[in-house]
Amino acid sequence: MAKYAIFVPPAHGHVNPTLGVAAELVDRGEDVVYVAAEQFRESIEFTGARLKAHADPPTPDPTVAGPAALFAMLAEVGREVQPWLSPWLAAEKPDLVLADPMALWGHREADRQGISVNGSYVSYMGTTLTSAVLASASAKQMMDAITASPGYADFTKVFGTQANYPFEAFEREDRTGISFMPREFHPQGANIGEEVAFTGPAIRPRAYTGDFPLEKVEAGNTLFISLGTVFNNQTEFFRSCFEAFADLPWTVVLSHGFRVDPAELGPAPANFLLAPSVPQLPVLERSRLFITHGGMNSTMEALWYGVPLVVVPQMPEQALTSRRVAELGLGAALDPSAITAEKLAAAVRTIDTEPSYADNVAEMRKHCHDAGGASKAADVLMKRARY
Repeated sequence: MAKYAIFVPPAHGHVNPTLGVAAELVDRGEDVVYVAAEQFRESIEFTGARLKAHADPPTPDPTVAGPAALFAMLAEVGREVQPWLSPWLAAEKPDLVLADPMALWGHREADRQGISVNGSYVSYMGTTLTSAVLASASAKQMMDAITASPGYADFTKVFGTQANYPFEAFEREDRTGISFMPREFHPQGANIGEEVAFTGPAIRPRAYTGDFPLEKVEAGNTLFISLGTVFNNQTEFFRSCFEAFADLPWTVVLSHGFRVDPAELGPAPANFLLAPSVPQLPVLERSRLFITHGGMNSTMEALWYGVPLVVVPQMPEQALTSRRVAELGLGAALDPSAITAEKLAAAVRTIDTEPSYADNVAEMRKHCHDAGGASKAADVLMKRARY
């Protein structure tokens, strides 16, 4: 039996992709322990893994937006875990660390103790994402906002980083790791070496204790709408969805998050099911089309189930995904600053009626499954833990 320590930042899109791998390793008799936020205890322990918890990060300051808030959050976590991390990791003695690039505390301490590190790549490899961010029209404005923020100042103090490009801290020279997408989806997939195992999404059942009425979700005749767990304070967008799909002869599942008061949206059309949170995997399994922010976790889960996408990106990484979805013919990319009910309805109508989208999604679904998923990822990690 080998032991694995998994380090993830406190974000659903970075934790959820790893859960299937953890469950597979545990099923094979391996010992898995996470260092993660307390809020993920139920999801992690559902896999059979152990949890060394740190406190949930504080509620984001509403005056600090987007990437600047990310650095403030990472600084807060790093400040808490670093005093106890070194003796804890030395006592655990894992054979291998699986660390998200954003969980700097994990892979840096593992390097210091000489423990083998594999990256947990839930999105694009660093250089691809770097290029996309820097190429965006708002790149300089965004970088200036990050580097001028108090949260980034804290980040540099906690982790000892000083760079003109803040995201450089997440880029490791040794890129050995697991990518939770098929190689065919990554824009530079053909140019990335075998040190990165493109295993695709690791889909396994996940814990869910909510009361969403899954029995009302009509298989094959459902439109699923979700902007994820971070950028979902979008009252006007959800109202546009009401207008666009009130007469759609499908069930419409709208997951609006916990930052929107449903009363502010007005009366929901009769064909809508509203909830702050839904069991995403079984809903996607029943869906005909997915309107999403383009988070990589949601994108990969949709493609695993063969669901075409309408992507309304909320940040540069998601904008890259929206472009990739469009160029591969897997769905449509919409400009979030120019959303109307008419554009939403037209995108859904086009994707649902043009056969090429279904064909392209079916091909990418096959790539996702052929990549091996949780089983292949476990194979790779078990081999690397022993050699």
